[in-house]
Amino acid sequence: MKTRPCFCPSFYLSSRATKSPGSELVNAAREISVSGDRRWRSWCGTLILLTGFAWCPLAARGATLSVPSASYPTVQAAYSNAVSGDTIEIQPGLYLEVPPTLFTGSKQVFFVPAGGRAIVAPNTPPTNDEFTNAFLLSGSSPIAYGANYAATMNLWDPLPASAQSVPAHFGRSVWWSWTAPSNGLVVATTFGSDFSAVLDVFEATGGGPALLPAWDREWYRPNELGFQAYAGTAYAILTGGDMADYGEITLQLSYIAPPPNDNFTNAFVIPEDGGVIAGTSLGATHEPPWEPGHAGSPASNSVWFRWTAPLSNNVAPYPVKISTVGSDFDTALAVYTNGPPGQLALVAANDNRATNAFDSRVSFTVVPGAVYYLAVDGGATATTLRDRFGNYLLRLDPSLVDLRVPTNPPVIDPQTRTATFSGQLDVRNYGLAATAPLQVRLVARAAPDLPGIHRAPVAETNLLTLSIDTGLHPNEARAFFFTVTCPAPQVTAQKTNLWGVFALLDEEFGGGQVVIDLDFLGYGDLPETSPPILSWGPGRPLPPALAASEVNDVGAYGLEGPPWVTERSINQFFFLVQLSSGPTTSQTNGTWSASPLPAGVSIDASGLLKVNLLAGSTSLTLSGSFSLGGRYFPQRSAVLSLYKQPRLSASRAPGQGAVFLRVDDDTGLTYSLESNSTLTSTNWQFVQTVKVANPNSPPVITLPAGPAGRNFFRLRATP
Repeated sequence: MKTRPCFCPSFYLSSRATKSPGSELVNAAREISVSGDRRWRSWCGTLILLTGFAWCPLAARGATLSVPSASYPTVQAAYSNAVSGDTIEIQPGLYLEVPPTLFTGSKQVFFVPAGGRAIVAPNTPPTNDEFTNAFLLSGSSPIAYGANYAATMNLWDPLPASAQSVPAHFGRSVWWSWTAPSNGLVVATTFGSDFSAVLDVFEATGGGPALLPAWDREWYRPNELGFQAYAGTAYAILTGGDMADYGEITLQLSYIAPPPNDNFTNAFVIPEDGGVIAGTSLGATHEPPWEPGHAGSPASNSVWFRWTAPLSNNVAPYPVKISTVGSDFDTALAVYTNGPPGQLALVAANDNRATNAFDSRVSFTVVPGAVYYLAVDGGATATTLRDRFGNYLLRLDPSLVDLRVPTNPPVIDPQTRTATFSGQLDVRNYGLAATAPLQVRLVARAAPDLPGIHRAPVAETNLLTLSIDTGLHPNEARAFFFTVTCPAPQVTAQKTNLWGVFALLDEEFGGGQVVIDLDFLGYGDLPETSPPILSWGPGRPLPPALAASEVNDVGAYGLEGPPWVTERSINQFFFLVQLSSGPTTSQTNGTWSASPLPAGVSIDASGLLKVNLLAGSTSLTLSGSFSLGGRYFPQRSAVLSLYKQPRLSASRAPGQGAVFLRVDDDTGLTYSLESNSTLTSTNWQFVQTVKVANPNSPPVITLPAGPAGRNFFRLRATP
């Protein structure tokens, strides 16, 4: 009988399988790693007549392992009639691997270095080894279990040469089939498998699986994949082992429904005063055939917003800024008017705000009262699914005092990694109110990720301060040329902190500085590629919104001052303003009026009310409006009571007789009449209650004669 020579040099470490009685070793392989990435492999047979092969000489004996399992498989061998309890001798550092072709009727015994059980599996491929016998999955987020111990390669398995997206050595694959019940993002994972299980997804056509286009699928890591699912479409999921690995498979599909504002008719409403909206477009779709492409990008995964420009400002047309700064994907931004769908008129659009900047920004002149529709989609440069949607931060800024900075990218020093920003900075007051003194601060903020660099509080470095001490009159503008250098990113725990450079516009308000507008210059350290990839999974965190202190919008305000005043008094009224950053401040800068304004009563521009002698008690309506950021806030009014002070006159009867007290008052209030022997004492004694029912007939109070000496009387009331 002819035997096959063995290419197994004696200096190789060897491995040998031993078997239980009645079992025969059919085939085995051994492999050893040497320096670098180079691998040497030798296949050897046995003296058993089933093979006609000859054993390789053993160079050394190794330790004996007893059928272990339950962790990453590194030892495997093929037997006939194998049973649990078999042992294998293995030299440390080696592992055995089943050859691609197994003998009919044999079984496989799978050994794992640590554990306590042997896996004995039939040497026949699993039922779902072929695409045509794929296991059916049902539901929106199914979970399934299986194994690929004896799975083979087949006609539809993607090979490294024919599919760029799948890992090399994708093998021992099995198939699953799933039909999407509705549109949305689906995340497929093999988390929970006991080996390195990789996967890919295809559209299940009649002729076989068809690889999804790049914009509908995305690899993040070998055991996690996201794809855009469409209702009624059948998908085929292929799971296998990298380097032909094998074991128990856990396959789970997680369906992420489209966000609430996925469709135009469900657009989120942005408040008139603008602000920041944080949300996600994960799972978003588009609405063919009417939806247009946005900013040069075909519509794919858009979310919608609606904003009505305020009428209350009563100003000439002014610019509004909208940006997606801080979003964690490549955004496209477009603004339209003239809905409904199919009749949209483009107002402004932008894909990348600047070179290597993946966020978007538009600015346009608004028409007060007009309705605008905003779409946020994936940018034209987003060639993969992961870049077409994600977590967004949409900021709409209708500030009447407008701060504008250049959008050109910084100059990066390749040695120091510092970033130099330069250009012209413009500030213009589009409002009707003159501003208080202003200042522009250019600051750099550090954070470990792109979304984080535009939130506060974070590490902040002041780069430059520019002052406008006189403020700005309506329609007045100032321009500044500037150059600032942003520090190099810090590296902490082997992670680079990016730098975001901001221009903040402050106005004096309530005895301090209030941020009324801001603009974003760019990243202090431009990333080499697109923004960092985050996990697809449902636990993927939303980026933080702008902190309230970023822009101090007015949340609430009202008049503050005494509820009533008396003649011959001076009283201060002011606005108590609640800022969105939390602090409450008093503001006296505004316009005040009172109606009707009685003789002897006046109020100045700071809210100072002076009341001289009154002809009688009366009331007036006090109204006022303060200004901030070039805007007069709507008036607040209060009804204010003005009281003529009561008159108390006393006389004594001749010969130290009774005391007569006359009370003149028109307030209708109830008073306590009190007496004291000296004005320096606080020991006032209650005499009686007094109320003037008819001011035209003031009462006279007769008090019995008392001891000789002076007595003092007073009326005390709390209106």
